[in-house]
Amino acid sequence: MSGTVIGGQRTDKGLPLVATSPYSYSETDRSRFHGELYAVPASSTVGFDLLVTEEIRLYGGHYWVQGSSVGDTMSFQVVDIDNILGFGPETVVHEYITDMPVPPWDHEKDLESPTAALIPGGLYLRVVYVNATSDPVTLGVTYKWFLQQ
Repeated sequence: MSGTVIGGQRTDKGLPLVATSPYSYSETDRSRFHGELYAVPASSTVGFDLLVTEEIRLYGGHYWVQGSSVGDTMSFQVVDIDNILGFGPETVVHEYITDMPVPPWDHEKDLESPTAALIPGGLYLRVVYVNATSDPVTLGVTYKWFLQQ
């Protein structure tokens, strides 16, 4: 993927936005939010990957979009880029949301699951954004998960 420059920083892998959960009740609570800020070039389909470094339970997350237009869509996937499961590189292990229409105005939305998905370390969380118009889009994605004890 080629990167875009925003505020003097390349966004090949996004700008990390990381915080411990405000829902943490103790030092041993291992809930986390991990977010990235991405630049989606005009008239493109771009996948942005976030490596899961240790086993997690994914509960959902939050996204916000600036500059979206009619025809834009997003998909959320878990991908085995490095073939750790043995089914071939770039295998889509699961697609949680497929071609979700993005409203044509600046907005944000929570995406939560009633159950947590167990994601092994070494896999990637991928958001695929289809930008249907000639204007660039800014996309922020924050994932919510709990680390395994």
